Amino acid sequence: MFFETIASRLRIAILELLMQGPKSVNEICESLNEEQSKISHNLKKLAECHFVDVQQEGKKRVYSINKETICQKVYFGFAEPAYSFIPVTSPWYTAESVVKYGVGPLGDKKKAAELFSEAGYGRKKPDGTVEVTGKDGKPYNSGQVLVAYGLDAWNCNDVLDGPEDGPKKIRAFTATPIGVAKMFAEGMTDGPLPEYYEPIESGSSNSLEHAHQTSPLARIRKIDKIASYGTDTAKKFNVIGLTYSLAEHHGTGQVTRYSRAVGEVVPAFFIEVGADLAKEKGIVNGDKVKVSSPRLTGGITGEALVTQRLNAVQKGQYMIAVPENFGFVGEEPQGMPAHDLTLMSGDPNTGTAACRTFLCSIAKA
Repeated sequence: MFFETIASRLRIAILELLMQGPKSVNEICESLNEEQSKISHNLKKLAECHFVDVQQEGKKRVYSINKETICQKVYFGFAEPAYSFIPVTSPWYTAESVVKYGVGPLGDKKKAAELFSEAGYGRKKPDGTVEVTGKDGKPYNSGQVLVAYGLDAWNCNDVLDGPEDGPKKIRAFTATPIGVAKMFAEGMTDGPLPEYYEPIESGSSNSLEHAHQTSPLARIRKIDKIASYGTDTAKKFNVIGLTYSLAEHHGTGQVTRYSRAVGEVVPAFFIEVGADLAKEKGIVNGDKVKVSSPRLTGGITGEALVTQRLNAVQKGQYMIAVPENFGFVGEEPQGMPAHDLTLMSGDPNTGTAACRTFLCSIAKA
């Protein structure tokens, strides 16, 4: 029900607006530039799920955020604690709200262990502490079968998910502070709902997320020059560049570029060019070409490999690809490092590299 309720950009916009304070239907219509019938319909949906409260003030109805419902949905559905992904500007970004709307006795590890013990999954030691074990009284081990189906019944050595009125109200995630599973872990930089962003450098506008072309939380190296969408730099570097790894090489080739045997399989550094772009630029197989980017205006050079697989994304928007396995050290063949062209960007949460797509230009060398 939570996802169904907020699976609407307009409802999310309404909630964001109400975070600033209570508002009437007319005030919401004016702020969001939407028809009253549309706003009223979506407010009704939000009210049915108790996301918003409504009060009658004279002839007008005033809507406000139901903080208790929001906090509970956030806490029990996604995170630990509740405010781990709520913006600091939110009116419920307080430790007090978390205590009030979520944290209970299951936040106590000792209490959780006792519940396990009561369910037959532990035993009390002489000092009063509880050791969590299987129902056979033995400590858990990695080779133990947790759930198996035999003949006409399930054999379980684990606590299964179940309804609140199940045996002794024990659930599979009793040991977590909230007693249930979570969809979103603590300490994440963005989330929890998925969103689409264009690469940091892209030749296309983001038609799915109009508020943000690229991720506002992406990790980007400050010294990198970027060809942001719609800028003069992006118009100058208007070819989409990709990097990829050759199957015969390990990773980016730090190890296998020292192998003469692998060098014989791929005898020279090359730059893959789509046939339509090659035709426009007058490039044929074997031509020396130079690829430049905002980070490396001097570019890298290599032999052109014209293929049919790198078709234009759309009219006038072409692609090239550069293998990342070559470098200026090691056995033959040597080549130009592809990542001299790319920008250093990473995933907001883990920092995992997100730089395989970039904007560039290509010309005969």
